[in-house]
Amino acid sequence: MRGFKEAQVENAELVNLGQLDTLGNYPFHWHMCGDVTNSYIRGSSIRDSNARCVTVHATNGAVVENNVCFRAVGHGYFLEEGGEVDTTFAGNLGAGNIRTNKLTKTDGMPSTFWITNPKTIMRNNVAAGSDYAGIWYVFPDEPIGASYGIVKTMQKDEAKRTPITEFTNNVVHSNRVGGIFFDRRLRNDTGFAFGTKYTPLSDPQDETSAPQTAVFNRLTAYKNEQFNGWFDASNIQITQSSFSDSLVSLAVRRSSDGLECTVTNSVFMGESSNIGEPSVIRGNGVVKTYPRAVPLKMANQPRQGFVFYDREISLSDSWFGNYASTDDYSAGALGFQRNNLHLATHGAFTKNLLFGFGDASQGNRVFDGNATDVGFTSLDGDDIVLFEDLDGSVTGSAGNFVVKPLPIHMTEQCEEIDNWKMAVCPHPFGQVRSNFAGKNSDQIIVTRDDDSDDPIMADRRSFAPFLTILGGTHSYLVRSNAATAPRWFRFEFLGLTLSKYASLAVCIPRQSTLKMAMKDLVTDKWERGVAANSYNEFTSSLSRTSYFVDQEVGVVFFNAMHIRERVESDRGNCLDGKCPFVGFSNSGGDRTDTDCSERFYAKYSKSPVLPSRKKRAVGVTSADKFSASRATPPQAWGAGDTKSTVSIQLGV
Repeated sequence: MRGFKEAQVENAELVNLGQLDTLGNYPFHWHMCGDVTNSYIRGSSIRDSNARCVTVHATNGAVVENNVCFRAVGHGYFLEEGGEVDTTFAGNLGAGNIRTNKLTKTDGMPSTFWITNPKTIMRNNVAAGSDYAGIWYVFPDEPIGASYGIVKTMQKDEAKRTPITEFTNNVVHSNRVGGIFFDRRLRNDTGFAFGTKYTPLSDPQDETSAPQTAVFNRLTAYKNEQFNGWFDASNIQITQSSFSDSLVSLAVRRSSDGLECTVTNSVFMGESSNIGEPSVIRGNGVVKTYPRAVPLKMANQPRQGFVFYDREISLSDSWFGNYASTDDYSAGALGFQRNNLHLATHGAFTKNLLFGFGDASQGNRVFDGNATDVGFTSLDGDDIVLFEDLDGSVTGSAGNFVVKPLPIHMTEQCEEIDNWKMAVCPHPFGQVRSNFAGKNSDQIIVTRDDDSDDPIMADRRSFAPFLTILGGTHSYLVRSNAATAPRWFRFEFLGLTLSKYASLAVCIPRQSTLKMAMKDLVTDKWERGVAANSYNEFTSSLSRTSYFVDQEVGVVFFNAMHIRERVESDRGNCLDGKCPFVGFSNSGGDRTDTDCSERFYAKYSKSPVLPSRKKRAVGVTSADKFSASRATPPQAWGAGDTKSTVSIQLGV
C-alpha cells in the first residue's frame, strides 16, 4: 500500500459498508501506507456502517476533514495501533456509535474519535450520542498489533511523554457515558492497562528533559450522562472550556508524578436552559416525572461541577452557575471523587472562582456528602479530602482549607457549613500516608492530643491516610488495632514546609528496642534519627531528625518537616517534588502491648480537652453565607459560541 503519490476522496456518500466479522474491512481505510502527503477524505458522508467510518492504520499525515460519520458500529474515526502520527481531524461530525464485541476488545466501549497518538490535530469536531464516549485519548506504550516492532514513528514510552499537537474548539455531547475520556493505556491485545502515566516533556525521547504543558483549548461538553470530561494526566492545561448538564462536569486525576494540572478561564453550569424533553422514570411501583431530560438510571445521583480526585490540581479563573440541590439529588459546584477507598487529593488549590448564585438559597459552592447521602460513602479516601482557597474567593478568607467536619479536623476557629457538609478552617493541613507490618485488613487508630474520644480508623490496604493540623499546635497518637504490635512503621507526609510540620506519637511495646530513620531531602537517602534524652529536650529543640522514646508509656515522638518554606510559585503535594518520610523498626518487649493510649493521655494530653460539641461550630442554614459573586461569566471565559464548528459541518 506504500508509494502512491496522492489519495483523495471528496464529497462521497458511503452507506452500509464495512464488515463486522472481518477486521480491516471498513468504509474508508488507510492501511499501512507510511508517510502520505496531500491525501485526504473530505466533505463525505458515511452512515449505517457495519464497522467504523474512517480508519488510519500505520499511516502518517492523513487528513480527515468536514465529514459525517453516523450510526457506525464500533469506534468511528479510528487511529488503529498508536504509531499513526500527524493525523488531522478537522470539522468532522460523528454521532451514534454502537457498541459491539466483534471487532477489538475496546469496541465494547465505542468512542466516536479514538485517538491513540498524541501527535494528532483535533480541531472543530463534534462527537455526540455514542454508546460510550465522544473523544477518547488512549495511548499504547509503543505501537501495537501489526505495527509492533515495525513502525518506528514512536519509541517505547514516547507517547506518554509527548505533548498533544493540538486540541481546539471540539464539542462532545449526549454520549451514554462520557464526553472526553483521557485515561488508560492500550495493550498489544487491544485490551486496557490502567493509568496513563502521561507526563509531557519538551523532548519525549529524553525523560530528563524539561516539562512541556499539553493544552486542551475550547472544549464544549454537555449532557454526557456520567461525566463531561475525565483526565488522568500530569502537566496538562484545560482552558477556555464550557461544561454543563452532567453528573460530573470535569474530573482530573493523575497516575504519574509530574507538574500539576491546571484548569482556567472555564465555565461550569450545573443545569442549563437546554432542558430537553421531560423524563418519566418508573421503578419500585413509583412513577415520577422530571421537568427536564435526566439520565434515567442516575436521576437521584449527585451533580458535581469540578471534581478533585488525587494529586496536584489548580483550578482558577472559572465561573459556576446553577448548582442547587433538589428533593431528588444533591449538587455542588466543587466536589471530590466519590466512594473513594484509597487516596485523595492533597495540593489542590482554587483561586479567583466566581459563582452566579447565592449560597445556600440558590446553590452550593461546595458539596461532599457522607454515607447518609445518596451516592456518597465514608471510606478512607472520602474522609481526607480537602482543597486550599488561595485568595478567599470560595470561603471568604485567603488561605482557608475546606475539609470534612470530623472532630479530629475541627477546632474553635473552624466553621462547619451545613449545606456543604464540609468545614472551613484557617489551619494548614498535611496528609499522612502510613504503611506498617501486618495484614492488609489491619488498621491504625488515630486520635488528637486534645481529644481521646473521637478517633478515626484507617486501613493499611488504602495506605492508612489521615490529616494533621500543621505547625506544632496539635500532635496525633497512632496505634495499631492488630493483636501483635507491628515490627515497623513508615510514614509519608504531604503538604509540609519547614515551619508547617507534623507532630506524631506512635504506640510501641514498653521496654522495646527502636531504630528510627528519616529520609534526607537533599541526598534522598535514609539517615539515622537522633534520640533525645527527655521529652522536654525533644520539644525544646525542634529538629527533623530528633525523636524521643518514653519507655514508661510505650510511645515514640517525632516531627516531620520539609527543609524550606513554601513560596508563592510553589504548588503540589511536596516542595521540590520531595515528600518527607519517617520510618522505624521495633523489636522486643511484650508484642501484645499495642495500646498505649490510656497511659499517653494520662501523661501528655492537652488540658483542657475540648469536647467534640465545642469543636463543631454552628453551621449556616437560614441565610446565605456567600452572595453571588457575578451573575454571568466574563466574556473571555468558556469556549464561547460553537457556531464556528457547526457552520463547518453545515456549510453555512
